[in-house]
Amino acid sequence: MRIQELFEQELSVSELSYTDPGIDKHLQSLGYTTKSGLKGKDQTTWIAPDGSVLKIFGTQQGRKGFSADQLMFSTWVKYTESHANNRYMPRFSDWHSFEFPPGSEQKYLQIKMERLTPITDPLLKQIVEQFDIFVEAGRTYKYLLQIAKQRLGSKFNQPHVQSIFGDTVLWDTVSDLNSIAERNSWRLDLHSRNYMLRGTQIVIVDPWVASS
Repeated sequence: MRIQELFEQELSVSELSYTDPGIDKHLQSLGYTTKSGLKGKDQTTWIAPDGSVLKIFGTQQGRKGFSADQLMFSTWVKYTESHANNRYMPRFSDWHSFEFPPGSEQKYLQIKMERLTPITDPLLKQIVEQFDIFVEAGRTYKYLLQIAKQRLGSKFNQPHVQSIFGDTVLWDTVSDLNSIAERNSWRLDLHSRNYMLRGTQIVIVDPWVASS
């Protein structure tokens, strides 16, 4: 694969999760709000009246018990808890499951998390996506660093770029997440929308997708 293709490649995401509209109506009645940009195919992010964040992780319609996507998300939360000192991890709290409608055995997960902001800088978006692409392509960090220096030129020395390339923490994290994905027949899904910001700190929010 040519270098240009490595930089331009995008992943095709196919997720079939479903959230009962009754859950949305209930949360809205309690004063929770959401935006179209915060509603994904597998989860919905809600803003509580006090400004905190609640995620509802969907199921497959009509399914009883936990879905594969929910089990994948559970693995992610446990990973973040065991790597709490990693600056790229999100901060989750107070997560549990519930049935909806009650007695249906249709399971959902809900979890509170810190409030983060989307990445809007096009350069930063392009950079973070390369880690997924290069790791899955079997490239090395040294090779990514070499290409980044060539392509970014003087921009490579900007502080927010150096915060990424100044050590191997993000590379090591993405490599670790890729190994977990391979063991579970998942794949990395670290396009720029699955990263967010805590101030100026990049945070991974949703690393995997079930392979089709």
